[in-house]
Amino acid sequence: MVNMPARKEDAHRALQLLEEYHARLSRPQDQQLRQAVEQVIKIFKSSLFQALLDIQEFYDATLMNDAKSTQQKTREALQMSSKFQNQSPFYASASHRQLDAAATASVSGGPISNSTGLMDDLLASPNLSAQNSTSANGYDAGDGSRKVSVYNNGEHSNSLTRMKDMNQASQRPSRSSFNSFGDTVPATATSQAALDAAASGSDFEYQEIILERGATGLGFSISGGNDNPHVDNDPSIYISKIIEGGAAQLDGRLKVGDTVLQINDDAVVDVDHEVAVAALRRAGNILTLRIKRRKPQKMRFDIVKGNRGLGISIAGGIGNQHVLGDNGIFITKIVEGGAAWVDGRLQVEDKILAVGETDVRNCQHDFAVNVLKSTGETVTLHVERAATLPESWSEGIVSSSTPSLVAHSGLADGLDGPIRRDSPAQRYPSSSNFAFDSPAQRGRNERSPTPGTRSERSDTTEMPVYKAPVASTDSNEDQGEPSRELRTVVLTKGPGGLGFNIVGGEEGEGIYISYIIPGGSCDLNGQLKRGDRIISVNGINIKHASHEDAAEALKGAGNLVTIVAQYRPEEYQIFEDKIQEIKERMINASTGSLRPSMKRTLYVRAQFDYDPSKDSGLPSRGLPFCIGDVLHVTNASDDEWWQAKRINADGVEEGLGIIPSRQRYERKERARLKSVKFEPNDSHNKSASTSTLDRFTGKKKEKDKDKNGAKKFTFFKGGKEHSGDDTSESDRPEETIHSYEPVAFERLRYVRPVIVMGPLKDRISDDLIAEFPDTFASCVPHTTRFRRENEVSGRDYHFVESREQMERDIQAGLFIEAGQFSDNLYGTSVAAVKEVAEQGKHCVLDVSGAAVRRLRANNLFPIVIYIKPKSVDSILEMSRRMTEVEAQRSFDKCAKLEKEFGHCFTAVVTGDTPEEIYSRVKDIIKRESAEKAWVPSKERI
Repeated sequence: MVNMPARKEDAHRALQLLEEYHARLSRPQDQQLRQAVEQVIKIFKSSLFQALLDIQEFYDATLMNDAKSTQQKTREALQMSSKFQNQSPFYASASHRQLDAAATASVSGGPISNSTGLMDDLLASPNLSAQNSTSANGYDAGDGSRKVSVYNNGEHSNSLTRMKDMNQASQRPSRSSFNSFGDTVPATATSQAALDAAASGSDFEYQEIILERGATGLGFSISGGNDNPHVDNDPSIYISKIIEGGAAQLDGRLKVGDTVLQINDDAVVDVDHEVAVAALRRAGNILTLRIKRRKPQKMRFDIVKGNRGLGISIAGGIGNQHVLGDNGIFITKIVEGGAAWVDGRLQVEDKILAVGETDVRNCQHDFAVNVLKSTGETVTLHVERAATLPESWSEGIVSSSTPSLVAHSGLADGLDGPIRRDSPAQRYPSSSNFAFDSPAQRGRNERSPTPGTRSERSDTTEMPVYKAPVASTDSNEDQGEPSRELRTVVLTKGPGGLGFNIVGGEEGEGIYISYIIPGGSCDLNGQLKRGDRIISVNGINIKHASHEDAAEALKGAGNLVTIVAQYRPEEYQIFEDKIQEIKERMINASTGSLRPSMKRTLYVRAQFDYDPSKDSGLPSRGLPFCIGDVLHVTNASDDEWWQAKRINADGVEEGLGIIPSRQRYERKERARLKSVKFEPNDSHNKSASTSTLDRFTGKKKEKDKDKNGAKKFTFFKGGKEHSGDDTSESDRPEETIHSYEPVAFERLRYVRPVIVMGPLKDRISDDLIAEFPDTFASCVPHTTRFRRENEVSGRDYHFVESREQMERDIQAGLFIEAGQFSDNLYGTSVAAVKEVAEQGKHCVLDVSGAAVRRLRANNLFPIVIYIKPKSVDSILEMSRRMTEVEAQRSFDKCAKLEKEFGHCFTAVVTGDTPEEIYSRVKDIIKRESAEKAWVPSKERI
């Protein structure tokens, strides 16, 4: 038996023995064993030193053991191969990284035994002497030091020498685009040695890409060569442009920045530019490219979160790919002020390989979210970063071809920006926000997010960042307006087709998506939006196509449809407005029902959310809005439908569409409520909100009357008692439906009171007064109890002389809220609120929803901000001292509060952290504190 040496310096000999044994397996019955041993050799070449001892054991105990049959050796060889395939670490060590490219080149480029020279070069590297073995537990970075591991960028020494000896060529590299072809240029012989030299870089990966020439050609351009180096003095032939709609772009594997080593049988290393051009022209319809690409950098970051949260957004995962063909988890946003932003090393588009010891390379999106949620004070992220291209190449990632080829490439001039295969064009919508948006990015998310949705963040998986831990919604990758760049979207036709409608195609005005069918393929994909202009379908340019041609292109596109689109809402709006005017003229001409003299206009505040896509009865394009939005109803003459525009936060009218009339909405809502079984109001749920009494006494009520003797003081109307909280339906019509509230834009002569409702209301109210004492203040309450020592009337309380006097004032409507505690009355008077307003400050009130109506009755229109909890868990996150039962009770009260008093809310705020919510509350108050504001009017609808 031949013994295999186990010394590290003889690793080459170890592989050589395997190769010799492999070469001797020439009999037909040895075919399976030969293939199994070949697989072992390939894997060992990429993990040479980690596997050295395993090679020794495998060789001596299996292959050289005459007692084992060929079948048994085959089985053990396959087991060994499977073992190493399943133990692949995240990061190669120094020798692993250097060997990987060489092993790949030798296996794919020729017989296995041809790798001897490359192996000798690798073993001579000084980086191999300090090799660390792979950890047996979990994954190991393989860098020993556990620090950031970054690939060194290096080329073969022959290439470096060649670059140093070259004369400086033209500053502008020559480019050749392969969609049309001219005369053949004679090729120059290139040595195999140059090809081998180019393939020896340890920091590169290698691919063989086969392309079939399509109707638009090969669809890429090259630059470089000895006579015109593309990058500094590098004479390599580079892919400098991927042309949209061409074979290369549709195939998806070739990338800008790839170095071309071989074109079919022609090596193109160390050649002039025209030699590579000639090789491409000779290639025929089937082109085989052998390319090399700089490997991604793989690194480890330890990030201390502190109290600011990780501050990143992620996207991707199985079934929710961020980059087509890649199930990885990618960083899509780094939030200013978060831990990742402060650390400064993570970058957008970094691919997360692992969190701590947990592999997230091929997992569901939710799994990655939960892993990041469960991290402690310090987060260890292992990431992969794509090689950075020179900035001058950025516009070549995917662009249009020359003007003469526009008709074939599916693109045209005048479009905004390139398509990028690694940009949002290739992304699916789900993203998890590990932080909150900055005020500048938020806009008006609180009241009127994306049309048709209550909150932009509702479409995303969100994780709180307040606890030392994560989209959105919002989305939250910035959850704002879709990108204006060209986007490539791949749709699979469902039973109902692609699931969207198109308009346009007259006089070259473009083809636009006008409606996305809920639940259809387009809706489930989530990448196309209403207002998108379709540029091409499967490479067919329909930018200026007629409606019929565009419909035919979509219909005949097959089951897998590649659409290039661009979000152009302004153009689409002009088109839609024109269509709307035509429809209105037709209605006027046929029925006369919309004659200008009969039109009625008014301004209203919406008291419900409206999504036109869910309203099957719409006669025309609908206008989406959210609760709290102000609408300019331009035509309220119809009993069923009104025409309206939405007024944005800047006071500018936007959009034009149909909304349900008050009569229609209330009729449908009343019919819906008849089918709902309501739970009776019991004493436990009698009040949806704590009130002034709780703030005065420091007691939290659980019922109208608790063990401390606190209860709501009763208001008297017509000899009948009503709860001071007024949450019962008994004092208003049963099943009151709130649709629209008439409003007017008026100049205010006082500073508006502020009421915060929902979880965190006490904390936010206190923070406003503490942070801005010159802007916010609380009012002085009234009480019938005796004044204590050191208390000052008018500073601590307004002490009322008698209980009878205060009861008379309450019944006279001089109080917005009152209650009883330990036989003493406490209350907030209208005069006390006005006193704070006259000082030029916002009076911060902690009152029930019923008090809002009493303020309005006294011409005090408060800014009412409702903090809407996302879930019971979110309440627990923000109120650490709460039990789960208490959090559930709080969540139920919030739901009841929203149901009964949602029509009174000025804005609804959600968020992941108290800091985020507080910031949004301040933004809303600032916006609503203008000199003029939309306030309820007395106009009748």
